Amino acid sequence: MSRIIKIELERAFRSKGLLLSLLVGFCIAIVHFILRVIPARNAGILSGFTAGITSYPTSVFNYFMMADSLSPYGTLFLNIFPILATIPFAVSYHEDRKGFVKSLYIRCEKWKYLTAKYIAVFLSGGTAVVLPILLNLILTACMLPSLVPVPNSRFIGGGDAFMKDIFYSQPYLYMLIYLIICFIYGGIFASLGLACTTFFDYAFFIIIFPFGIYYGLKLFSQALKIQIAPADLLYMCRSGVTGTIILAEALIIGVTAAAFFMWRGIKNDIF
Repeated sequence: MSRIIKIELERAFRSKGLLLSLLVGFCIAIVHFILRVIPARNAGILSGFTAGITSYPTSVFNYFMMADSLSPYGTLFLNIFPILATIPFAVSYHEDRKGFVKSLYIRCEKWKYLTAKYIAVFLSGGTAVVLPILLNLILTACMLPSLVPVPNSRFIGGGDAFMKDIFYSQPYLYMLIYLIICFIYGGIFASLGLACTTFFDYAFFIIIFPFGIYYGLKLFSQALKIQIAPADLLYMCRSGVTGTIILAEALIIGVTAAAFFMWRGIKNDIF
């Protein structure tokens, strides 16, 4: 079992798909750093600071890509989030069924290969979305001071925003939790694409289907006026979001995707 997992992890983390996802994600993170963070640093951390209640010096926590509400880069990243997660390795099962898996099934049980595949897809999807965010956070922290945020209009969150107390008291702990949530959701949407490989024969549909679910939930959320859209759940300190919603949605989508993949994978006869 461990040998199969090792093989699948090596394939996932050496894949051209992961390289492509990271390249796109890194480009967004670096462009934000160049166009937003460096000019803010050059202008001085006290630029625009008036000592008023709605003013605050320039800080990591209001210029980090996912917290910078005045730039489009964080929103752009969240818009393509499921695609970045799916591209690395979700299509691999579809490709394996053309020949590779036939020889593998002779040497091991189906469920062992499918479990290894799921683990590799989940981890590669989470990695693809977290590393660009982490890169931007590190670059921003190298240029701007880590001033503890305060609840005013210069920072995201307020009112009933998710984890706002942690954000305003221990912001880097908040960042760690936020990265973990992004990693989990990246893995979940990658596994959703993996589940699609048991139904679709075209790589394009396998990549687009999780994207469709991602935006379908957003439309559903807007229609019902409730915060269940993944794009909203992954937006830092979004008001109306709770840990229960984040956990419940992750479990529902993740368990459903895993169950369908394992069920269909074991049931399908590839010979």
